[in-house]
Amino acid sequence: MDESEAMEGVDEAGAQTVDAHMVDKNRREWLKLYEELITSIIRGPYLVTKYSLMKREHCEEVCAMDTSKGATCGAQLFLSRVLEFGKEGWFVELISALRQAGYNTLADCIDEQNFFKLNDLENQRNIIRLHRTTMESQLLPRDVVMHLEFLRELDRQEIIQETVSYGDIRGTTKLIDHVLRSDEQDLLKQFKSAIIKAGTGEIADLLEGKELYHDEDVQNESLQYTVDFEKQDCGAVDHCNESSQKNVDDQECALAQPAEQGTSIDEPKSVKCGNVSLRQYQAELAESALKGENSIIVAPTDSGKTFVALAICDEHLRQRSGKGPKVIFLAPTLPVFQQQYERFRKHYQDESNRVSVGRVAGGAETPEPLDLQLKNNDVLIMTPQTLLNGLEKNNVCAIVDFSLIIFDECHHTCKNHPYNVIMQHYLGVKHGPSAPPLPQIVGLTASVGVGENKSLQGAIDHVLMLCANMDSCVISTVQRNLSELAQFVPIAQHNILQVGRRRADPFADIIKDIMAKVEDLLLSLNLPDSVPELKKEKERGTQQYEQWVIKVQREGSMISIPDKELEQKLCWSIFSCTSHLRKYNDALFINEDTRAKDAMNYLEKFFASLDPEGFIDIDETLANFFKEKLHDLQSCLNNPENENPKLLKLEEILRDEYQMNAATKSILFVKTRAISEAMESWINEIKTELPHLKPSKLIGRAKSKHHEGMTLNQQSGAVDEFREEQGSNLLIATSVADEGLDIQRCNLVLLYDYVGNVIKSVQTRGRGRAENSKCMLITTLKGGLAEKEKVNLLMEKVMYTAIENVQKLDPVTRAKKMEGLQKATLSSAEFQRMLQRFKKTEEDIYFLHCIKCKELVCKSSDIRLVENTHYTVISSAFMELVDHKPHQKPMSFDGISKIGKIHHKTCTKDWGITAIYKSLKLPIIKIQSFIFKKENSNVHIVLNKWKDFPGIIAVFSFEEIGQIGENVLSAE
Repeated sequence: MDESEAMEGVDEAGAQTVDAHMVDKNRREWLKLYEELITSIIRGPYLVTKYSLMKREHCEEVCAMDTSKGATCGAQLFLSRVLEFGKEGWFVELISALRQAGYNTLADCIDEQNFFKLNDLENQRNIIRLHRTTMESQLLPRDVVMHLEFLRELDRQEIIQETVSYGDIRGTTKLIDHVLRSDEQDLLKQFKSAIIKAGTGEIADLLEGKELYHDEDVQNESLQYTVDFEKQDCGAVDHCNESSQKNVDDQECALAQPAEQGTSIDEPKSVKCGNVSLRQYQAELAESALKGENSIIVAPTDSGKTFVALAICDEHLRQRSGKGPKVIFLAPTLPVFQQQYERFRKHYQDESNRVSVGRVAGGAETPEPLDLQLKNNDVLIMTPQTLLNGLEKNNVCAIVDFSLIIFDECHHTCKNHPYNVIMQHYLGVKHGPSAPPLPQIVGLTASVGVGENKSLQGAIDHVLMLCANMDSCVISTVQRNLSELAQFVPIAQHNILQVGRRRADPFADIIKDIMAKVEDLLLSLNLPDSVPELKKEKERGTQQYEQWVIKVQREGSMISIPDKELEQKLCWSIFSCTSHLRKYNDALFINEDTRAKDAMNYLEKFFASLDPEGFIDIDETLANFFKEKLHDLQSCLNNPENENPKLLKLEEILRDEYQMNAATKSILFVKTRAISEAMESWINEIKTELPHLKPSKLIGRAKSKHHEGMTLNQQSGAVDEFREEQGSNLLIATSVADEGLDIQRCNLVLLYDYVGNVIKSVQTRGRGRAENSKCMLITTLKGGLAEKEKVNLLMEKVMYTAIENVQKLDPVTRAKKMEGLQKATLSSAEFQRMLQRFKKTEEDIYFLHCIKCKELVCKSSDIRLVENTHYTVISSAFMELVDHKPHQKPMSFDGISKIGKIHHKTCTKDWGITAIYKSLKLPIIKIQSFIFKKENSNVHIVLNKWKDFPGIIAVFSFEEIGQIGENVLSAE
């Protein structure tokens, strides 16, 4: 949940039922919290004449401050006067003044207490800032201002006066200052248009880039679309007719042999780097990093980037021998973490190397805590969040403690990903007052992506931002040894297969009829105005419908009315209705992709999980809706006319491919766990017709209510079984298999309605590693995914071109651009930290209520933080509210042993788990199960992550266990 939502006050439509004074106080606090953002947009002189409640002397003060100290100081004074002397009706008057002055977007954000609309605006501003220096030297400001309609007259006069007095450069500086203060949502588009009209179109091209394709390029509606990749200088290569079947398996064998035995007459000459024999293209990739330079290494899947990393690590340890080298290898997921640990451990297992390798990851069993692992090992394999916890929460390490950090799948180094936050620690030291030695940074990826833009300039900006985030002026790609790369890394032929939908779908029709009844029941509850009404245009069985249901459930949980008994019943009813609607919508998704039978199984599991003892009247009604249609639904399950065309196409492909090649190894990518389970069930049922199929499944670790995740050992076992020649030959996988995992011998990749961005497209195709491998997307004719995948294929070429452009940039220019981006990143990060500090104060106490039935559960002061990750409740009263049930899949992670589930006794809502922590049995609660109500206020918030909680949570202490009394039990 966004911070603005976490601070969200009561909707004005419900103001009659709350304390007006507290609403007023909440609004003032909220404006103070976002003062910096607001005053970076508004100008006082434009608002004082529109805000009728401001005294004349205060108006004059604001105008004088704007003139003498600048627009921001004037805006700060205006806002302070509004908050200090605001009378009754001040908030409505402020919104009105903002709209009259033309600040419509900002007015919406303040009125709704939600700054989502300004997110994209900040991206547009960053693009303008990026090219500011170029514009200041080339624009003619007097020509541009005539075409910028959103500029106020005072703005124009100031720009022209600055230009007349000090020249075009100073005038352009003033122009850009005013542009950056605008809240126009299409700011960049308007600015570009004005620049073009002023006769400097080349600057407009710089700002946004020329579009690389037109709509007609992606409108091919043929049922099959075959992609032939052009050879790229950055490593995207064609099939090679003489491609060797040598792959990383061969190289792994060569690692254990002397260098002269690691090659044959038929193989290209290898290069010895440390204890690793690299192919020539791999040595080319490693060149800059071996010199100690920060480097982003971009090479296709299966090109052996891990062996490049091992060679870099070997050389780094050799060069720093006796100087205390400390190498960190970061893996973004636990399966990749486990795989890379085994690789490094195997490489350094020879005692003569005297290199110790350790591992630390949340959710994985590790022998020692982080501080001891850092002390006792030369090389440490970690997940990024574990390192980040060490840098920020545990204070057991600093970024300067390391000499080399390798980021696997480094394209994640953006936005709020832990990779990027780790690098912000690095950049903070780099741009700080002192300059201690920093670690060398190396990134590995198959695809850097293109960002949100579909233009070359947008892709270049994205690549530059990644370089800035990684502090790497070097992007290393294969250029001299492309033919060798083609020999070892063939590219899969990519086909897009489109099929029609079912001619009739009676199962879906019945489900939608039930949903209509639930919607009518929901509307009959006479919901307050604060709960959005049902939007009939939201089609059932779509993501938009699911988002609407989630919104209704969230808003419904925050209803506040004087009659608390009625409030509790109303909230319970809304929660039950929306929970059923979500499950029916999920069933429509499953039916769309697989069979009615699988959707029915999903619904039956849901209804079987409900406890009738915890029902109120509306729960009985909802359960009866399903029972009444049960016979009709079951009659649809085995109807041959209801067969799914996508499944029929998949069956046809599997039959043909395995008949042509009985040794075929396939990965079938699906969108969700529910679909993976349905696919596994379907394949097991058709094995009489396709007896050669031996399916297995690979899904993520996180657990949902009806779908257990896989443990790390289960994931590793599934991959190992697929690797074995006589093992599984069809791996059904979700996105966990997208990146990083070394899954070899696969010659058929099937994407079952599975399309992501450019990065995902490159990674999933790269799973096809064998010679003459194929990648096929199976989708519906009008689903839109075929067009999206075609765009991805086009944008992949744009990505390679963008990389080339960045590589060709003058080093000084590139470094200057990166420095500007880094400083902007640090400023933004500091602003976010400042907001967090303002939000979290000791005085803020929140009451936790059950999100389903609204019963008071505990206070935030009763919550304690365990191991920087988990949250327990130390109030003995809390334990009296819960029922304990055994956990179906007990497991251990982060020093916690999960043994049971806790549910609310009254409404049966799942509140979390019971866990053993250092011989104590503790409740561990999940934040999504509760509403937070601020003490002495009517502010309600619903959160998805504990990090967004606006108060402070104390750290768990064994000295407090007496507060729980007998409920804290010895694990023995």
